[in-house]
Amino acid sequence: MARNQEKAQTMLARWLRFKEEQVKGPKKRRPYLAELCDNLHEAEKWRGSIIKDISRNVAEIQNASLGEHRIRDINDRINKLFREKRHWERRIKELGGKDYRYSNRGYGGYGHGAYLYFGAAKDLPGVRQLLNESEQIQISNKQKYENKDRVTGKDKKSRAQMYQLINADYYGFGDDDDNDLIWREKAKEQKLRRAKIQQWEQENPDKIKQRDDRKRKLRTTDDRRPQSEHGDDDDGEEDGEEYGLKRKRMRLTKVSGYVPSQQEIDDAILQKRKELLLKKYVGNDGDTEEAKSLAKSLQIQQMQERLRQNDATQQDNKDDEQDTETPANETKQ
Repeated sequence: MARNQEKAQTMLARWLRFKEEQVKGPKKRRPYLAELCDNLHEAEKWRGSIIKDISRNVAEIQNASLGEHRIRDINDRINKLFREKRHWERRIKELGGKDYRYSNRGYGGYGHGAYLYFGAAKDLPGVRQLLNESEQIQISNKQKYENKDRVTGKDKKSRAQMYQLINADYYGFGDDDDNDLIWREKAKEQKLRRAKIQQWEQENPDKIKQRDDRKRKLRTTDDRRPQSEHGDDDDGEEDGEEYGLKRKRMRLTKVSGYVPSQQEIDDAILQKRKELLLKKYVGNDGDTEEAKSLAKSLQIQQMQERLRQNDATQQDNKDDEQDTETPANETKQ
């Protein structure tokens, strides 16, 4: 069977191409420069044709049996097509089309820079060493920029060094040492309080009037001077001034009902606790196990207390007898 290239050169195939050109016109070729195209639709079409050529060449260069020269030619053609594709994308953007700078798909190229190696080209002599060197340079540059601060340009601090800088000042515990913030807060608080008072006074004028009336009545009662018992005018004036000052300082409070003392309150609390204990342990006429154990423990405590009292009384009697015997012996001697 003949190959495709030989089939394309047959008389029938050439006659069909001739008739197609007569009907559709001569086949257009891609312009050499992207600036020569002024139609956005045609620019999109030529970009698509370039992408097809790139895909076909990338698939072809995967075959390592093509030979070194053939692989190098295909790799050069692929890089040339990539440069041409970038020109057409820039032209499409100028004509008002889509921006393809951030939507490019990868074709598996290796290398650093504008020239890339595809498929079997990365295994050519000298290429592997070049790729390793470029990769090492790229890693060193990345580490260099990672260890540097982008703003200050100084070396970045490690996590341990940053933890050493964390202290009480980092959390703001020393901000109030100079009391500056406290005074600012007090001033702001007073300002807000005055604003609230003014707002309340504007909203409640009746209550303001009642308050003023109460103040006026208190002032009239304070101005009354009490008469002294001996009728001395000077003493009466002094007592009146002291009485007025005391009335101004004191806050009038009225106490209604009986106020128990602290001892009475303690006795009432104790009695209440006893009632709660009796209700808890002797709730069913003393028939519960808890009530019986409580009664038994109370009896044991009472017996121990009586024994201690008896021992104490016997010891006191012995001490008294010894004290009486010692002076009698001294007199006999």
